Amino acid sequence: MSQRKTAVFRESRNRGCDVHGITQLFGREILRLSHAQNARLLEQAFRYWRRHGFPYPELTSEERTTEFIGLSSLEPDDLIHRGTVRSSTVGLRLANSFHPRIWQVPAGRHARAPLDHFEDDETLIKLLGRAPNFWPGRRCWNAQCIRSLLRIYGGGRVSNFRPAAARAIISAYSKAGDTVLDFSAGFGGRLLGCLTLNRRYIGIEPASAQMLGLRNMVIALKGLTSTSVNLIKGCAEDVMSRLDRNSVDIVFSSPPYFKVERYSSEPTQSYHRYPTYGVWIEQFLYPLLVLSHRSLRPGGLLVINVADTVRQPIATDMIAMATRLYRERRVLKLLMHSRPEQRSLRSRAAFRWEPVFVLQKSGGR
Repeated sequence: MSQRKTAVFRESRNRGCDVHGITQLFGREILRLSHAQNARLLEQAFRYWRRHGFPYPELTSEERTTEFIGLSSLEPDDLIHRGTVRSSTVGLRLANSFHPRIWQVPAGRHARAPLDHFEDDETLIKLLGRAPNFWPGRRCWNAQCIRSLLRIYGGGRVSNFRPAAARAIISAYSKAGDTVLDFSAGFGGRLLGCLTLNRRYIGIEPASAQMLGLRNMVIALKGLTSTSVNLIKGCAEDVMSRLDRNSVDIVFSSPPYFKVERYSSEPTQSYHRYPTYGVWIEQFLYPLLVLSHRSLRPGGLLVINVADTVRQPIATDMIAMATRLYRERRVLKLLMHSRPEQRSLRSRAAFRWEPVFVLQKSGGR
């Protein structure tokens, strides 16, 4: 065995499952070892992550401040260009850090979430074994790489609305002091984007875990923002009827795509309340359009991110219903990173896009 291989192996063995041993090894260092030595390290890595549990991303107070300042410094005009909202992950790590639940929801039609794969011993060992080949130039067993492995293996995870895109859209279609209503606040991407601007934000969310994360975000970032926030736990189709008429400048949200991703098992979820697509459209999505119209000031905007799915023409149906209440101003193309399985089906395209419809309530301001 070479001197370099011996040094790497002894260092890792002596440190055992110490964070400065296993999680600091580069993939290329592991690949240089013999099969037996590689197997020993793999066992150590497995024991390390079993003892430490799922590697949820965590940020220090200083890191949160740095991330928030970075998001706040983005120029909205740099993201929206000729009707396309460019993809940017600035602020995404900050938003997701308040929502460990995001790792517990299966993506799309997958039956298992990243957390489920992590908790399966056989799957975790297999993924740890693949990591050095995936990332020879990276510390392949650290928390970030483990999360990436789980995303890739599970076909991705549920996504959060990009805070940078939210900041750009809110900036483009509202002004300082305006009230922004988000009827599906979710994992807080739109909330975080709004916090970087001088606005008033009203967020409605039925899921308990998501609401806890939203509240924790507001508390943690309170000293960095001038935006006032009102978070309301409940079903939007119930809550919005109690809001004042003509009191909101912009409704900006993205409703759940029926049963595509089930963010919670609570009975307040729309796919539970309205178990068939026809009922969901008639008793959930259409009432949201009507109630948004009721809440908006004359000339106010409904900005809604929704797309057709493989099984349901949600966006098509939404637009057909919305024409009774609004006039369409434009459709933005929201660029999004493709999930691993989507890249294979689409010639490995790095991006896909979803529409963001900008609709205006009749009447002048």
